[in-house]
Amino acid sequence: MLEWTKLGEDEFNRVAEQLIMRTVEGDNPGLVVTAVDGRGGDGGIDLDVTVKRTGQLVAIYQLKYFPEGFSGAHGQVRKPQIQRSFNAALEHDPPVWYLVVPRNLTPGERKYVRELRGEQIRPQTRYIGGLQLDKMLARYPDVEDWAERSPMRTALDRIGRPSAALSEPDDLRTEISQTLGAVQARSPYWGVNINASTLGHYIEEYVALRPDSAVREPLSLTLSTNFASHVDVGEAYRRAMEYGITKPLRLPASVVTRLELNGPEWFANVFASVNVELHPAGQEVDVATKLVLLSDGGAQILQRKSQSTTIGRGTRGGQFLLDFGDGLEMTLVMTTGSTHGAMTLTAEFAGQTGTAAVRAFKFVAALERAAKLRLHYGELEVTIVLEGERPHVDEVFVELAEDLAFIENETGVEFAYPEELPEPTDRVNIRIARRLFEGEVSIMPKTKGGSITLDGTYDENLVRLLQGQGWFGGEYDDFTMEILGEEVAVDGVWFAIPDAVAEDAETHVAALKAGTAANRTVELVPADGVSGVYLWSRPRRREPDQPLVPKPWDLTGILEHRQLREK
Repeated sequence: MLEWTKLGEDEFNRVAEQLIMRTVEGDNPGLVVTAVDGRGGDGGIDLDVTVKRTGQLVAIYQLKYFPEGFSGAHGQVRKPQIQRSFNAALEHDPPVWYLVVPRNLTPGERKYVRELRGEQIRPQTRYIGGLQLDKMLARYPDVEDWAERSPMRTALDRIGRPSAALSEPDDLRTEISQTLGAVQARSPYWGVNINASTLGHYIEEYVALRPDSAVREPLSLTLSTNFASHVDVGEAYRRAMEYGITKPLRLPASVVTRLELNGPEWFANVFASVNVELHPAGQEVDVATKLVLLSDGGAQILQRKSQSTTIGRGTRGGQFLLDFGDGLEMTLVMTTGSTHGAMTLTAEFAGQTGTAAVRAFKFVAALERAAKLRLHYGELEVTIVLEGERPHVDEVFVELAEDLAFIENETGVEFAYPEELPEPTDRVNIRIARRLFEGEVSIMPKTKGGSITLDGTYDENLVRLLQGQGWFGGEYDDFTMEILGEEVAVDGVWFAIPDAVAEDAETHVAALKAGTAANRTVELVPADGVSGVYLWSRPRRREPDQPLVPKPWDLTGILEHRQLREK
């Protein structure tokens, strides 16, 4: 472990920053830790933690290299430094403030940090000392290696391997070159592409260096399997062998009883009960792939181009995996020598925008009507006759997608199509938002009426309103609706209650006449007890000179407002 109190200030700050960044961001992927430049004059911040999506401040870390602590004589100088940093951080109003020092705090020092905020509610004050830093270092031991590169390089210089410290710009290139040189020396027939990540993943891809490599130095593998308890995995494996692989296929260790690599000494190996993953060959598809849906008579119903295409080949034929980019994937399987094949469609609409979901639903609807499909891949053209059941999307999901797509087009806001259908009231509110942008009048759901507060002034028009002889309404200052977690604003929105009447009207009228009505709250409701509260955008009205006539919600499975059902 590093000796924190002997690192020196610059090295302590450098290592502590790395550990805090790795720990905070590793435990909370939605947060980001930023080191603030200008240490010592930075407004009380060495590191700040913010929400990646919104930029909201979550915490501030202040690093102080006090190897002897801040008690006794040291406290006379260092406690004022801590206080100044804390006071400067208060200007940013952090929820949490951390003091980070290189040694464990004494009970008195811990008490001092806890009481820094005094009577204030925030921020919470916390501390990180040597023990906490050691725990972070145990989680991320590579940080210690990184911190000790300079002394490591000195030692490696003595044995002629200074580049192994990886502390200089060219060291990694030097080490990789030396390793690849050793790899090339083991075989004149096979090279290797190495892909390694900082997460510990490591992949070797063997590449033939000569056309006759497979003959002169053959490499092969023998896979022994038992699918008795994994019938579904066995079926997927059989299909992959017969028609190729278009998606990674994982064979668990309970299925793979033995994996034997056959070849020269540098390659040969045997594994028992090992996890095996089969992957597509990874060939790049540069030609456009187009899919055309046709009627029984051959007329074109709809066509789409895939965003990506993966091709697999096996012992019996091949298959195409078409990804259309809007939650739809189609697999076409063809047997060698046949011009026909089989089709399967998978759909995942959750998270797609409303516009993408509409496009996908239109494709599914067209597929229901199609008699066959035709695939164009470069010079290859394959026709598949469609038989049996087709995928189907319920109308309620289409309605939601169309509403979201319309609002997206009007506002630029993009929604994430939900995994589950929203509650009926939410579906109605989304439809009403669309109606507002369409310039139509809607009735608000589950809204009985409105209320006003009297100022006590007697007015004949007000009395007539309270007695049910007029409409009650007004304009919202700033009208917004929350739709699937996104805020949508609509301009010039008005509401109105036709033929409104006040509940307990005579009592309110009497108070107005007596001069005692100030600050009275009056509930206004439709006089007929049936009508609802109307909502519309005045600048968007389709027919601004015509009477307000509400348009039905017209949503599958949802009853219209009582007014539209009973009138």
